[in-house]
Amino acid sequence: MAITDNDILGDIQRNRYQAEHTKHINFDVSRIQVQLLHDVDITGEAGETAVGQDKQIKYAKNAEELIEELTKYCAALISRKGFEKVSTVTLRGYAVQMMEDLFGVFENDAPKILLAQTNRAKFSEVIEQALDNYKNKIDDKKKEAKKRSFKQYRWEVPERREYSEESNVAVPQVKAHALMPFMQLKKASNPEKRFEAFLESNREYIDWWYKNGDEGKQHYSIAYDCADGSKSLFYVDFVIRMKNGTICLFDTKSCGSDSEAPNKHNALVDYMNEAKENGNAHIIGGVIIEDGDNWKYCSMHIENTDDLTGWDAFHPDMYGE
Repeated sequence: MAITDNDILGDIQRNRYQAEHTKHINFDVSRIQVQLLHDVDITGEAGETAVGQDKQIKYAKNAEELIEELTKYCAALISRKGFEKVSTVTLRGYAVQMMEDLFGVFENDAPKILLAQTNRAKFSEVIEQALDNYKNKIDDKKKEAKKRSFKQYRWEVPERREYSEESNVAVPQVKAHALMPFMQLKKASNPEKRFEAFLESNREYIDWWYKNGDEGKQHYSIAYDCADGSKSLFYVDFVIRMKNGTICLFDTKSCGSDSEAPNKHNALVDYMNEAKENGNAHIIGGVIIEDGDNWKYCSMHIENTDDLTGWDAFHPDMYGE
């Protein structure tokens, strides 16, 4: 069934009637007028002054000024809802289009009605609700996309790996890394650097160690449930093969440095327990934290990374040949 001009006009009339009678929107605005004080004497008690209508004047903004005011209005809404500033012009365009599609208001008249003193707060409410709904839909789409792209892969140490010279630096004194030369991330955390030094100081007990990446199927990852209920992949910092064949999966942290650390650790513990049930008994690991002279990890589930009571110290010499 074809939609006729009469149908569209009928919808516009109904929209206008509802807006006028339920929200008290004023569409009869020929120009935006601003009240200014004129020739007022500051008198009265406690600094109060009664201003009559005869002491006020009005002025009207031209089209260019109205567009500038509408842009500022949209920028404030965009900023308040946490969107990037570049979205201001897009919102302004949609606001003008909304006025035309819903209420039959011409483009030049739309800013006048949107910015009218009695109208703007009411339109702000509607636009902010729309922005909230849009943001929620975008967040939902991101979560769905993340679920669709969520995969786990069988992992092996890559034969080669590309490093960006801008963000990495070669560390020639490292001898036990699985890929040589060892390329250290320039922004590597202090715990990572200290653990790397710890591994090198114990390389007589280590076949090799590998500094893992943080994305992509070429790097070692473990599935875990985030605090918000979504699924993600946890890329352990270090994969280590000891001389006796034990595989160590360690993720360096500081106490309380990562709110998701317990979720990542617990998922890793479950992963290792499943591996042991399948015959891979020589595997240890978890979140590992420097504590005095020792690096400590826990083989059980944890609730936080603040309390290291009961955690085990990692002694490489226990895993020699």
